[in-house]
Amino acid sequence: MIMRFDYVPDRRRLVAATRRASRRAMLLTRSVGALAAVAAVVAVLLDDPAFAVGWAAIAVCGLWLFPLLSIRRAVRVSWHLFGTPGTWEISDDGIRRVTEKLDTLFRWEAVMDVELMPDQLLLRLNKAQFLPVTTVDLSAEQRDELISHLRGRGLVFRGERAKGGTPTRAAA
Repeated sequence: MIMRFDYVPDRRRLVAATRRASRRAMLLTRSVGALAAVAAVVAVLLDDPAFAVGWAAIAVCGLWLFPLLSIRRAVRVSWHLFGTPGTWEISDDGIRRVTEKLDTLFRWEAVMDVELMPDQLLLRLNKAQFLPVTTVDLSAEQRDELISHLRGRGLVFRGERAKGGTPTRAAA
């Protein structure tokens, strides 16, 4: 085992991780909301209040209501899994999460990439699933050691992809 550390769940951090992981999905919803807002303005300019109200309602849903409700629901569902105190164990095999309810090993091959966030690392398993690894209780040296180990495993941190490509793993 390379590193082992305990964590206490924090709902605010889970909300931040969920928002970060859902950015791409929310972009579509917000784009529809923005287009509906433009349509509402056009309807107002064309003096058609009924269509303006309808488009404005769609805009409010797309820009604000649907993103809010979907993030809230995702956090509520995820809290069942990530809302219990536990331990992260980092080894050559992968990252293990141990709580009183579960003991799960995520092999390094399952991790697509890593994103640095304040007081946590977001390990992406695919486009929708992620592991929010809380690092708030780690010293700066421990956090640097963890990041160095992840880089050594060939994981690419978001924003560091090579020009011209989208692979997230270093070539073996």
